[in-house]
Amino acid sequence: GVPRARGAAPPPPLAASTGLPFLLVELSSLAALGRSRGVPSAFEALAAGGAATLLPPKVLAYVRLDGGEAARLELRARMHRADGSEDAGTGSANCALAGLLASLDGTPPGLVRARVMQGVEMGRPSELLAEAERKGAGAGAEAVGR
Repeated sequence: GVPRARGAAPPPPLAASTGLPFLLVELSSLAALGRSRGVPSAFEALAAGGAATLLPPKVLAYVRLDGGEAARLELRARMHRADGSEDAGTGSANCALAGLLASLDGTPPGLVRARVMQGVEMGRPSELLAEAERKGAGAGAEAVGR
């Protein structure tokens, strides 16, 4: 959604949902995405501390490949599950991601299209297409994934 200056830090991890909750984490590079892993012991430690109900059991790590254009997003993603496994293509998470990016403050009203490549690192590439519409101005404006 929001164009960022070169070298600017990604936004903090955010929870989003299209019915199922996901933790969406923007990473700074394809190298960082390649190094990302689901770590069952980290999920277990959070659950033991009572955070299991607060933390979605799936993390979608993503990188922007597009240079930040608001209306057309090119992304690469990996879906890590709490059990350490990975999903090659997660449509619901990527719809939530498109909606989240469309809703960020600074994104102009209108249609946002996202093309997400997921599963590349595990050898099962999937292309996912998502759209979200920003209905108005201001942070948290309504965005609807399709």
